Amino acid sequence: MRTNRTVLLFCLLFASLGVAAQGRFNAGYIIRNNNDTVQGTIDDQNWDINPKKITFKAASGKEESLTCRDIKEFCVHGHVTEVYRSKVLDLDKGPYDLKDLLSYPSPVISRDTVFATLYESGTIALYFLRDETLRYHYLVEKNDTGIQDLSIQRYLDETKIKSNDIYKNQLNRLMADCPGVITKLADLAYTEREIRALVNYYNNCVRPAVNAGPPGEYTQAKEKVRVILGLIAGVGFRKDKLKPSLVYNSLGGLSLGPSPNIDAGLWLSFVLPRTKRSLEVCSELEWNYFAHNKQFVYSSSPDVNTVGITAHVVRADVLLRYSPLSGQVKPTFSLGGALGSAVAYTNTLNTTQEAIPFVQFQWAFIAGAGIAIKNVGLELRYFLNSSISHRFVLMSTPHCLNLTFRYGFTLTKK
Repeated sequence: MRTNRTVLLFCLLFASLGVAAQGRFNAGYIIRNNNDTVQGTIDDQNWDINPKKITFKAASGKEESLTCRDIKEFCVHGHVTEVYRSKVLDLDKGPYDLKDLLSYPSPVISRDTVFATLYESGTIALYFLRDETLRYHYLVEKNDTGIQDLSIQRYLDETKIKSNDIYKNQLNRLMADCPGVITKLADLAYTEREIRALVNYYNNCVRPAVNAGPPGEYTQAKEKVRVILGLIAGVGFRKDKLKPSLVYNSLGGLSLGPSPNIDAGLWLSFVLPRTKRSLEVCSELEWNYFAHNKQFVYSSSPDVNTVGITAHVVRADVLLRYSPLSGQVKPTFSLGGALGSAVAYTNTLNTTQEAIPFVQFQWAFIAGAGIAIKNVGLELRYFLNSSISHRFVLMSTPHCLNLTFRYGFTLTKK
């Protein structure tokens, strides 16, 4: 029952603190429809779907909710700088995912006003949009003469996916003043990497002719996975409750511990992009040591007996770590699991016989809560382990509580 309550408590903490993660104001600006630029902070939601409105807070503290009809542009300086511009255009919101495709092209054209993400500026500006249907759009605009949705219409031909690659003709017309473009269009895939590369190629091609200015026009940077390598060490206690299984065992009902439980090892963490640095996958390789030593008497005999169980375990942990707040100091919450193998152990009853049928391979469920300061962390971890004894003779329910310290070095550049 205690185990269930502990797990429930950690789940409630994750759920309740998740609400706090929704509001993170980062520096930025807005450009109003009268061309006034106002500096302030913007509630950065790391939008997966392009927003219809934003929350802006001016230096005076005044907070506004602004739609794409209220402003021309906004910029937010998060882990990467992102620029969004208000655009009115026709969007094809027809089926694109395999599960939605029909046996014929079926565009659904909708006039809409959107905040489009600026990817590349220049003679041709490239924008990105993910709409409410979850469809991706790449948008192009040449010299402010009107923005276009690069169109692709996918459909099923029996069991094959086919497409009308209208976007190639659109780009061919827009880029006709650069002779090298035509050779690149035949094999151009409808992907961010290839379309961005083509737009950059074209802008560099025509820049001298149109006197568009020196290189260095805006290009949105891609947020990278942040990789951290470090050391980890933990100390705490472990308890094992022995329970009889299919047959009677004289040790059934015996409680061992609390006894020392020690961890030490290496950790490698991958901080995921587009999560405000709040979510990371952490893998750990650890040495774990625990030691039980207990004296007891059987009910039928006054003799004192001694159980001694120690183990050195090599263990691999995988954790999902979440922080609901940003800043230098932030709380962290972890959930994960572990697999381990006892590379050395002692298992004695009165020093002369085996106490339990010891299990070499073990697993554990892990839940933790703590605090992080940059790459330094302190975490209280709860472990629900698998039995250290074969279940057909004697079961055990091991519980551990450790205070874990970690220190890391960032391997990736900003």
